[in-house]
Amino acid sequence: MTSTVSWKRVIRKVKMGKKVEKVLKERVEKGGGAASSSAEEEAARSAEEYVCTGILETDFPELCALVGMKEIPAVTSRPRPPVTPTTEKSMLEERQSLSTPPPGSAPAGERFAYFLPRLQVELESEDPRTVREVQVKGWKVDERMVRVFSKSLPSLSSLQSFQ
Repeated sequence: MTSTVSWKRVIRKVKMGKKVEKVLKERVEKGGGAASSSAEEEAARSAEEYVCTGILETDFPELCALVGMKEIPAVTSRPRPPVTPTTEKSMLEERQSLSTPPPGSAPAGERFAYFLPRLQVELESEDPRTVREVQVKGWKVDERMVRVFSKSLPSLSSLQSFQ
């Protein structure tokens, strides 16, 4: 009897497999399977049609949304390094002022904010159109992000470095 039970299970599995294949074929014929690929193509077209303003803080999130990214990294500005040479004493004072607060004094969200994905931008002046340097922090660049960068970075006229 054990041999007949195992054959029945095998036959059920084969029949179920055929039913699943039949349902999948019907969905593809109706266009259910093609809907996801057409949505991706539409998102790519809309991202290509987007006209960049030259302000990375607005263009980057817009393009990420058009490409269909769920988690959009924040665009943060980085202070420009001082141009004048500093003495060793002033450098020591800067290091002490930039030191991290003692553990437990900052909320957990602030302590780990350093590790969150972000796009760090250095400006030449106060004008947001004068992006001098862009750094990707906290994530790896994938194909969608390359499309976003290929669309947004050429509009930055004063860009000197991309890391």
